Parts: sequence; C-alpha cells; structure tokens
Amino acid sequence: MKVEILYFQGCPNHGPVMEMVRYVLAQEGIQANVETVEVQDMEVAENLQFLGSPSVRVDGVDIEPGREKDSPFFGCRTYAVKGKTTGVPPEEWLVNSLRRYGLGKRPSCCVEQTATFPEPEGSVKTSGIPLPQSPDLYLKIPTPCVPLLMTGNTEVPSLSQRYNIAPSQEVAAVRIPAEGQAREFALLRWGLIPSWTKAPSLRDRMINARSGRR
Repeated sequence: MKVEILYFQGCPNHGPVMEMVRYVLAQEGIQANVETVEVQDMEVAENLQFLGSPSVRVDGVDIEPGREKDSPFFGCRTYAVKGKTTGVPPEEWLVNSLRRYGLGKRPSCCVEQTATFPEPEGSVKTSGIPLPQSPDLYLKIPTPCVPLLMTGNTEVPSLSQRYNIAPSQEVAAVRIPAEGQAREFALLRWGLIPSWTKAPSLRDRMINARSGRR
C-alpha cells in the first residue's frame, strides 16, 4: 500500500500534512510506503489529476470523500471541516481511507458487533447426503461502521439490528461487483432464481431448494 502526499514548492501546509500522515500511521500501527510528489506546473497537475496543495492519496485515491470527478487545480488547497476552512485534511479522512483497505485499528463497535452467520444445528438428509439446515441470518453491525468495510463511495442507508432475516427479505451486504472493482454496499434479496428461467416470481418459491445425488 502506498500513501502519496502531493504538493508544490513553497506550500505552507506541506510540512503539517507530512506530520499528520506520520502521526496517523504511527497511531494505527501501519507501515506504509509514503511518497512525496512535487507538482511543478499546471501540465503536471493535469497529468496527475492534482486537486491542489497539499493532497493526500491512499493507493491513488484522494482521502477527501466525493472529489473523484473534480477538475485538476494548481494552487493552494483548502478543506471544509465542520464549518471551518483549513489547509490540512483531518486525520479522520486518512484513518477511514486506511480502514477501507482493512488496515489500522478497528473501532470497538466493529470488533464487538459484526454480521453473524450462526453455525447450523443438526442436519437433514437428501438422497442419503447429510446437508446442513438453513441457518438463521441476522444483522448486528451498526451503520457508522459499514463505510469502513468499503473502498467505494456507495451511500449507506440507516440500518437497524435485525435478528431474523427471512427468505424473500433484503439482506445488507458489502460485495465486490467485479474483479478489480472497489467493495460497495448493496441490498440483496434472499432467494433463488434458477438458471433455466428469468421469472423473478419463482425466487420466493425456491427458498428451500437443495442439491443432491440420485
């Protein structure tokens, strides 16, 4: 993993950002390759998609949420944080970026409360093959911790604890939609649509489908 600090010569906030990055990495117990990249002019800024000095990126992604589509800018960068303007991004943004890669210390809410799939009790027999019974599915992870599991910027709705998610209902999930893409939040419906049909109406009727030998 690489952390980049992009700046231009003479930027007054270059030093404070360097200190912030070193502090956060030390606090989180992370050993990362920290690179400083000097941006010399607008042409370089456009090539690097530079958003102003200083900028901090984790594996090429800016730590400030929602800036992915902004146009390049060669000048001093400011950050709006809790109604105030500052030249140094908050530590929280860097911490969140690191945790989306599974790095750093996880908050207690994520350690103590996780999405749980209980071990099945007993089994049923189909064509002589023992198969586990369908386990109960429930959700205990609090909403503020969900973005820490993702690398994308998917909006997460408010989630409440659920102790019995039944077939045909929506299940909160963090998934990788395709190889090489960022993890995203999604609501998936518990059901099965067989490959031989395109009729969604069969989904709820197939909840107890099992495979076995004849």
